[in-house]
Amino acid sequence: MTESNPQLDTLDTALKNYDTTHSSTSTTSDASDAVNESSYPPSTKAPAPTPVPTPLENTAGGLPSPSAGGNSTRTFPHNDKVDKKEQMKRLEHDIRKLLLWKQPVRSGAYFLLILGGLILSKSYSLIQIISALLTIVTAINLVYVNVTIQTQRILADRPGVNPYSALLKKDDMATMDRNFLQRSTELVADVVEAFLQRVSRIVLIENTASSAKWLGLFYIVWKLSAIISVRVLATLGTLLIFSVPLFYTRNQTCVDSKLLQGQAICQTHLEQAQVKIQELWHQCLTQLKLVQPGVKSGSDPSTSTAAAAGTSSQRSRKED
Repeated sequence: MTESNPQLDTLDTALKNYDTTHSSTSTTSDASDAVNESSYPPSTKAPAPTPVPTPLENTAGGLPSPSAGGNSTRTFPHNDKVDKKEQMKRLEHDIRKLLLWKQPVRSGAYFLLILGGLILSKSYSLIQIISALLTIVTAINLVYVNVTIQTQRILADRPGVNPYSALLKKDDMATMDRNFLQRSTELVADVVEAFLQRVSRIVLIENTASSAKWLGLFYIVWKLSAIISVRVLATLGTLLIFSVPLFYTRNQTCVDSKLLQGQAICQTHLEQAQVKIQELWHQCLTQLKLVQPGVKSGSDPSTSTAAAAGTSSQRSRKED
């Protein structure tokens, strides 16, 4: 048998004691940590804020980014802007075609729609007209849809289908075209601007003859509006607008000749009136002894002075 070494036994005993002490210490520390975590409330420290992604600027559509600040109004790209002069020319061309009945169906539809609305507004209010239209359309569709469904059930021996089912399944059935609304709004704004510019030129007397014509028209409308209702004036205006341009284009030669004759007659009467007014003015001045008889107003002052001196000398000789 081998002999035991007392030094090795002492070393083994020391290592075992160290392991036992270290394991007990770590167990005690873990238990104390668990007790500390259970005895104290959880930490109230706020979590770190999550970074907010920065929105990308939509340069294609012309929309400003929210970080731009200040003005958040939508700005449209410059490529969509149409020249106002060209747009107004197209509008004038369309109105001319409408009033000259180049497209009879379209012109007749507009004429009947405007005239019918004016006539109906005389006896019915706008709410009554809209309610009546909705009532009639709903009643017609109610009968049509139910008759169609029942006919399909009886004749085809299958469940009836609403004839408007294809339209009802569309999500964009009642949506409006934003581009169309934008163009319509710009068109209305251009028309209002053109109207205001035209009125300002008339009021500020850009052309004397044109302003005089519009002055007479404004006066006639002003006096007629005091006697006739606005609805009757609008009806007469609609009839004149849709009839006078067509009549003029078809009888332009005859109408122009008559207008020239009328202008010549008016010019002649105007000149005669001016002559009579000058004669009456001269007579009034003569009666008031401001002008000597036989001397016209506006003559040379030296001649009038000499004539006055001659008459005064003649009077003095007669007195002598």
